[in-house]
Amino acid sequence: MRDWRARLEMWVDVWDRLEELTRDCFPVSRSSGLPWPVGLPTCPALTDFYARCDGGTFGAYLVSPVSGLGDPSAGWLAGSPGPDLSHGRWVEFGSHEFGHTLLWNADADEVMLYSPDDEEPRRLKRTMEAFLERLFYPSAKASNETTVMWAGALAEAEAVAKAGGD
Repeated sequence: MRDWRARLEMWVDVWDRLEELTRDCFPVSRSSGLPWPVGLPTCPALTDFYARCDGGTFGAYLVSPVSGLGDPSAGWLAGSPGPDLSHGRWVEFGSHEFGHTLLWNADADEVMLYSPDDEEPRRLKRTMEAFLERLFYPSAKASNETTVMWAGALAEAEAVAKAGGD
């Protein structure tokens, strides 16, 4: 299994030394140290992610900072058609570049993309752990421009890490 945690740490560690274009396209925030929002479910993968950074843009996804995490049952998604957004079961943790909201269902440990324009959420068929692994190890077969750019940015970060230590 690939270690997305180490790859995220490397990304955060070398981010300041990356090309300006890379930093502009894929900004990241260092861990804020803020506590997990009261009432929101969590899992080891989310805890580990936020211990290493406080959100940012990773490929086609904008992952919210801890202060931006929310319970979709209390916000604008509450009255939307689609999944049963029961309180204490879901975390709204970011968005996709096309505007779909990133949701994590704690009961099923499943990441989904949701848009109120769709009747049903787009199931990514990934646990949070698998979502983060795929995020930091994008498919080599990817053909969409953002994923190709993200893969290139990760390769640049690895080269910088190898060349400059830390």
